[in-house]
Amino acid sequence: MAIIPSTFGVEEGTASRFRARGASAVASRSLTVSLVIPALNEAGNLPYVLPGIPQWVDEILLVDGRSTDDTVAVAKRMCPTIRVVHQPGRGKGDALRAGFKAARGDIVVMLDADGSNCAGEVETYVRWLLLGYDLVKGSRFMRGGGSSDITFIRRVGNGSLVALVRLMLGGSYSDLCYGYGAFWKDVLPTLRLDDEPAHFGFEVETLIGVRALAKGLRVAEVPSIEAKRIHGTSRLKPIRDGWRVLKTIVREWADRPPYARRLAEHTPEATTDVADVDISVVVCTYDLARWDCLVEAVQSLHAQRVPAHEIIVVVDHNPPLFARAKEHLRGVVVRQNQQARGNSGARNTGIAIVHGNVVAFLDDDAVAGTDWIERLTAGYRRTGVIGVGGAIEPVWPDGRPSWLPREFDWVVGCTHEGMPNAPSNVRNLIGCNMSFYRDVLEIVGGFASHTGRIGTSGMGCEDTECCIRLGRYFPGSHLLYDPRARVAHRLAEARTRWSYFRRRCLTEGRAKAVLTRIAGSAHAMSSERAYVRRTIPSAIIREVMLSVRGDPTALLRVGTLLAGVGYACCGYVAGWIRHRRADVPTDISLPLHPRLIAQGESALDS
Repeated sequence: MAIIPSTFGVEEGTASRFRARGASAVASRSLTVSLVIPALNEAGNLPYVLPGIPQWVDEILLVDGRSTDDTVAVAKRMCPTIRVVHQPGRGKGDALRAGFKAARGDIVVMLDADGSNCAGEVETYVRWLLLGYDLVKGSRFMRGGGSSDITFIRRVGNGSLVALVRLMLGGSYSDLCYGYGAFWKDVLPTLRLDDEPAHFGFEVETLIGVRALAKGLRVAEVPSIEAKRIHGTSRLKPIRDGWRVLKTIVREWADRPPYARRLAEHTPEATTDVADVDISVVVCTYDLARWDCLVEAVQSLHAQRVPAHEIIVVVDHNPPLFARAKEHLRGVVVRQNQQARGNSGARNTGIAIVHGNVVAFLDDDAVAGTDWIERLTAGYRRTGVIGVGGAIEPVWPDGRPSWLPREFDWVVGCTHEGMPNAPSNVRNLIGCNMSFYRDVLEIVGGFASHTGRIGTSGMGCEDTECCIRLGRYFPGSHLLYDPRARVAHRLAEARTRWSYFRRRCLTEGRAKAVLTRIAGSAHAMSSERAYVRRTIPSAIIREVMLSVRGDPTALLRVGTLLAGVGYACCGYVAGWIRHRRADVPTDISLPLHPRLIAQGESALDS
């Protein structure tokens, strides 16, 4: 067993923070790591590669592709404990497949034998796997990475293939054709490498990444430095192998399951009986000035035709508000936010203490209709539904602003024109009125604090990010929007101002840039594309017609529609530039435990 280096940030008693399959290993500060090295006539390079491998690696496997030099003899002389696996077929893919099968470790790391990979980076890959990822890939094109071996043609080819994968399969890979990476051994069946032919070449690197993405695995990409081959010449043929990689991408796209090709929004058809649904409602609050709103929200929950299993009020780091709620609110459980300040931390605190099998969220300035819980409960009787939300109607302090079209009600956190008028599957629910099975939220780690709102500041896209993560982790599942499950959202006077509108649109654009970086444009921007292509043009045509008929405020709303889209685009560009400059590893899929990632930042910086 390998002893985990202290720099991994793994401490005694923290097994619950890590993946279930590795919990016992982490708790004992030990796990097994296998290093697979495919080699063909690499006798001159192995003396430079093998000594750099960390001593805590449990086993080293050399997969020999029928070398005609002293590759095997040199390997055994340099490392007497090395295991030699004889490759049955041809090509790098076949060699790695044979090595993966023979590996005995909990974690499998793949390393080239030509000296181009730095063996010291193994620690980085293992560390990120311990933080909750299924697969960790190296990238030469992230900030902090680089290559002294790549040619111009290969760089252009890799960039083109990366763009194609992003377009066809989503994700945000920056490097597809790089063979340095690591994964948990138990994800190997998911990659289905046994389905490939005996002659299986350099396309294996792309295949692993693409299948991991398509199967919803948690994938991280980290910077890596590629050196020149020490001895010999590369067997990579840019045109031939690039063509094979292209065919692999197209084939994987064509072989996706049917649900991956459907539109995100469609009406579910089948229904099924389910066990009794017990809904616990979590109300998060942070401001004593909203006390009257909070009281009204709690009263609306007590007035439900179908009572809630329990009502939990989570106070976000405000001791006076906590004391007042504890004293005056009856029939509710009042708790303080035990996690990071902000909406995400407060919600995650609520998730941790609820007893119902469904947890619903209601804002502290919202009032639920008397049939709200009844409507949410009914939604879970549909096949594959893991979350249900409903409509949010704005309650304006002095009437709707004449310049604000209903298509931009999302700016104030309400349902906007263009959303379905009947129960439909959607990409994401809105935080003011949403619910999920408690266990699915626990599995994916709840809401990510780095995308959440703190008070009135922050990106506020934690709802969308969590819903995308749920969809990726549970492919084929549904989030149901039922407009009959209504809540009324009381709006502050500040939200009726143009300055708030401008700031909110800019923030939304920046948030979508972050989501695009995390989840890929296919997931992060799917609803937004439909909104810009259909909803906004329809609204402009409507307002122009109203203007022709004599409505003096219609042209103001046309200006708002154009300005809102413009502000959001500017925010997106600014967010994209800012995030692109960030010198941090990129989450290609979505994290299993966002709280875990935040807790592990100190380990990554050590």
